[in-house]
Amino acid sequence: MPPDRCAGEPLAPADAVEDTTPTIGVEMDSLTAPKPWPRLRFELREIGGVMVQLWPQYYDDAGLLLFVVDVSQTTQVAAAAVELYHTLGAPALRDTPALIFLNKTCVHDRDRAADARRAP
Repeated sequence: MPPDRCAGEPLAPADAVEDTTPTIGVEMDSLTAPKPWPRLRFELREIGGVMVQLWPQYYDDAGLLLFVVDVSQTTQVAAAAVELYHTLGAPALRDTPALIFLNKTCVHDRDRAADARRAP
């Protein structure tokens, strides 16, 4: 695989990085699984990191914890690790399954590859 691509990443120019916006506030969404599970429905509540003080009020209703870390923001990774540690230690989440998702893992590799191509 070329050094400027990650496994599973769609083919796109190295400079074609989609702009994203951090979640501010609380966003609700629902997903319904396709056949053969038409009755399988997920209610998603996305609570932005800026609202970390409010997270505990949602723990009792959580059936799953999905903790997303934007690893392209290297200055925020340590803070995210501390928040994850505190979140996983919450008694209300003791028996709640958790999935930790590291988002944008290819951004740094892509940037390094682009820098290498520009180097004399």
